[in-house]
Amino acid sequence: MKAIAVAILGFSVGAGVCHFANKERKYLSQIENYQVYIDPAFGAKGKVEAQAALHAWQVATKDTDHPVSFTAIDTWKMCGQKQFTCDSNVFTIHPDTERAITLMYGKPAIGLTNPRNNVFVAKELTPSKSRRVLMHEVGHILSLQHGKEHTIMASDISYMADGVTQEDVEQYKAVKE
Repeated sequence: MKAIAVAILGFSVGAGVCHFANKERKYLSQIENYQVYIDPAFGAKGKVEAQAALHAWQVATKDTDHPVSFTAIDTWKMCGQKQFTCDSNVFTIHPDTERAITLMYGKPAIGLTNPRNNVFVAKELTPSKSRRVLMHEVGHILSLQHGKEHTIMASDISYMADGVTQEDVEQYKAVKE
């Protein structure tokens, strides 16, 4: 099984394992407008998937008391590197190899969000899987933890929903309270 990992002192998503230490990210739940740096290495198709994942969260939260919005910026940035410190409302999205993500996490993984707000997604994934992994990782940026099967926040990609579910939105609203 391959996991979508989130290395926040133990966070992974997806095909098997995902643990998220929410203490460090709790403050993110109060911010509704985000700047997102999308690595051009994704290419046109990958950029479309990243934007679709962001849009899914915008649509899903639009009728809540805390709708989110994202400003996507098509440029390479890495939070915590080269004098670029990300504020709590800034994150980056990067393609990487499944092997590299697994090495960062220490277990088989296809996605990862690190403590500096950098999201990594395996570039070998199909567009459908890539979009689901991206939606899941954005959920972690929004301070969500793993949810039940058939939600986007499910910890195993085999059981992940195709999009943000009402249960995911309910978790988001609970984090905002």
